Amino acid sequence: MEITSSTMVNPAYAVPHPLVGEKVPLTVFDRAALDIFVPTVLAYPAPAPSNEALREGLLKAVAPYPYLAGRLALDDHGRRFLHVNNEGVLLIEATVPVDLADVLVDGRMAAGVEDLYPTLPEENIGAALLQIQLNMVLWAFPRLQVRDILNSSYGSVVGVIRDAVARIDDQYVQSFVDFGGVADANGEELVATAAAAGTMFCPDAEVDSWLGFRFHQLDFGTGAPSAFVPPDLPFEGLMIFMPSRKANGGVDLFMAVAEEHVAAFQQICYSLD
Repeated sequence: MEITSSTMVNPAYAVPHPLVGEKVPLTVFDRAALDIFVPTVLAYPAPAPSNEALREGLLKAVAPYPYLAGRLALDDHGRRFLHVNNEGVLLIEATVPVDLADVLVDGRMAAGVEDLYPTLPEENIGAALLQIQLNMVLWAFPRLQVRDILNSSYGSVVGVIRDAVARIDDQYVQSFVDFGGVADANGEELVATAAAAGTMFCPDAEVDSWLGFRFHQLDFGTGAPSAFVPPDLPFEGLMIFMPSRKANGGVDLFMAVAEEHVAAFQQICYSLD
């Protein structure tokens, strides 16, 4: 792969956005969530939009959300905040001397995506924010022992999961916000509860739903993508459900398994398609 261009682009405003110049503190949800880079790649068949069209479309999309062209910074207490300073969005153009059809495997790309992204600085301070995922994330914790799973019906297991998710309601979210407010008032710092990269959840598992992310419907004017490359998953036992590219209403499952456990995993699975 050859990088042909790497530049910062800035959305132009006829009237300055009211948030430009602001220093926006991270929410309690941001501070509790996992702080990692989540790279994804979408591949489009020819005729694909030109790089210039994608650039202009990117700037139009970023303009209503000026914090994406800002930077993470540290305040006097060492706490991160969003500095909406319009420093720009990192745009990299690159070429790969291969045919797209040769690297696609069942709608995915055979190669990894790590090399397509620049190394992020420590703590992401000063990095272009469009590379950084900012979400409101809270976790539900359905609990079942192995014997309960083996002796229960599929519907019973689903019911336990559904009940745990249902408990993450408006009241729970508000209590989480209040807890963060108490910590701030006392000058205390929250500690992120998300697992660190490299964690093995065994014997537990974490299941994330990306079913609301319609990656395969991202049409820039020349049609839907022909392939989606999911991120490398840094935790063994992490599973992600995503809308299927091949079947309308279908679901694809991506799961992280340590190399030394692949053989045992194959023995207990009916299919690895």
